[in-house]
Order: sequence, then C-alpha cells, then structure tokens
Amino acid sequence: MNNETNYSSTVGNITTVSAVSREQIVNNLKYSASLKYKNICDTKFYSVNKENSPIALVGGGPSLKSNLDELRNFNGFIWACGSVHDYLLKNNIAPHACVVCDPDPIAANYLNKASGATLYYIASQCDPVVFNKLKANAVVLWHCYNNNREDIEANFPGFKAFGGGCTVGLRALTLAFAMNFTNIHLFGFDSCLSEDGEHHSYGFNSGEELGEIFEVLLDKVGGKIYKTLGYQLAQVQHFNEFYRNYGDKFNPVFHGTGLLPDLFDRIKAEAQNMMKETTDG
Repeated sequence: MNNETNYSSTVGNITTVSAVSREQIVNNLKYSASLKYKNICDTKFYSVNKENSPIALVGGGPSLKSNLDELRNFNGFIWACGSVHDYLLKNNIAPHACVVCDPDPIAANYLNKASGATLYYIASQCDPVVFNKLKANAVVLWHCYNNNREDIEANFPGFKAFGGGCTVGLRALTLAFAMNFTNIHLFGFDSCLSEDGEHHSYGFNSGEELGEIFEVLLDKVGGKIYKTLGYQLAQVQHFNEFYRNYGDKFNPVFHGTGLLPDLFDRIKAEAQNMMKETTDG
C-alpha cells in the first residue's frame, strides 16, 4: 500500500473507502500524537461498570427532530455522534460527550458551538482543524481502526484501536460497548432519507453531496420503499454484523423511524436463531 492509497474496510459484502488519502491520514496521526492528549483507555471513566447506566447515542437522521423532547428528558448519558453536535446545542441539548472520527477537515464545520459541558472523544486520525477548533475544550483521544495498524503503531506504540463500522454512529456504539454500557438507546439512526427526501434533521455544510440514492423494499407485497444512500446501506449491514457478534451482551433500543429501526426486530431474530443453531450444534 502506498501513501496515495485510501484506507478501505470490508464487513460482510460491503466495502467502504475513506474519503481522504492515506497520506493525509498519516499526517493527521502525526499531528495528534504531538498534542499529547490522554487516551480514552487511560481515563478512569473507561473501565467503570456502567451496566445499569442508560446512554443515548445520537445520530442526525431525519426522525431526530421529532424526538428532541424525548431526548431532552432522557435520564442518562447523551453522546453526540459527529455532525449532530451543533444541532443538539442549537436545540438546547448539551451532550455529555461528542464522538468525532472523520479524517476530513469538513468535520470541524459541525463543531462551531463547542460546549464547556461536553467531553470530546476525538479520533487520532482527525484533521488538525478539528483539534484547533477544540483547543479550549476537554479532549480525549481514541484510535479508529481502518486496516491501518502500521500507521497508528508508528505514532502510538502499543495502541488500542476501535473498529465497528463505516459511520461515526457505529464507532460511537463500539466505544460505548467497550466502556461497559449495555443499556444503549439510539436516536436518529434512521439509515434512510425521510419521505420528503431529507437526509438529516439539518442541512449539509457546503462541499458535501448526497450521491446516488437507492431504493430498498423489505417486503415484496405491500412493503414500504425506503430511499437510502450508499453509506446508509453500509451502516445497516455493519450494525447487523456487530449485533450478530455482540447482541447477547447489550440491549439496543431505537427511538425514531427509518430503515434500521424498522429492520431491527428481524436482525435480532436472525441473531438469536444463529445463536440457537450454534448452541444446538
């Protein structure tokens, strides 16, 4: 692999490719290493038993705007997943933490309302503009694994990294799971466009595009047609793989509507059948 090659990750039969080059991500790793932030695995909170502590992982799906009051009244931890950060603060919801993993500098455009009440879990692969945007805030580092072991090791010897899927929401799920949360609530994890064609509860920043739109039909007769983007389809499959591996160890509760929430009962049933077959075998 040369420095111009982008990282790729395959789960099931879906392969995702990073939007920025390996060379840029390596430069990002070198920069974050120079900042000497504490690693998430070295924090006291990381290993504390949180089995009975509810946590809300908040994505930016269109259904979120219909569940803001429910989220405001949520009795537990609230984590913003990437670009939803400013939207939550605009709606008077200050998350306890915000997870960012996108190596593209555009990620900084969604951190304009950085809160002193929020702890920022920033991936070591993030662009320097993200760290500069948050230099007055509490930042903890973590490593996002994308088949890039040698590049992380070169800058962070003996590192521990987190996989989990193609979106910041799925990486936040992995972090929460690794930190012993089992009562996990998912807001705005729609994985599809709304009936009005909205991709998020808020607009994109300039420079971002939707890309190709696919149609998904779950039931051949009378089934609902979901319009979805490529990364949203990948998120569904990657969540499915994660749940098949770890679904017996945590309890996800979906808030809102969409392709992934509507599919979850089937995902859960398939995972349980696989587990039963394995046990019976």
